[in-house]
Amino acid sequence: MANAEFPKAFGKVRGTISSRKVKDYDGTVYTEKLVAYVTPSGKQKIGIRRYPVRASAPSEKELKARKRFAEAAEYWRNLSDSQKRDFHVDWCRGNHSFRGKKYGTLRGYVIARFYAGGLI
Repeated sequence: MANAEFPKAFGKVRGTISSRKVKDYDGTVYTEKLVAYVTPSGKQKIGIRRYPVRASAPSEKELKARKRFAEAAEYWRNLSDSQKRDFHVDWCRGNHSFRGKKYGTLRGYVIARFYAGGLI
């Protein structure tokens, strides 16, 4: 990993800068990513990470979970402003938590309610 110094206008850069598929000498395919991150001490670092490409097809259970999450995300996208306000009031009234878990965003709170069937 290398130290990096971006212009101050960029702030602290985090995340994938570039990504590509790479074939290793033994024929294994990897996704190679150039990643920027910030250490706990505040230093900016850049490094290359390799992730093996998935070899198996998703299971039925995983496909169901993906579909359910897609439905929850679609529900969030289709909420009107008044419905979001109602959820926001409930979220604040419950101290940003639902069933004992705190949610940092209203979207996370609404998706948790969607999964639990506790919708307004």
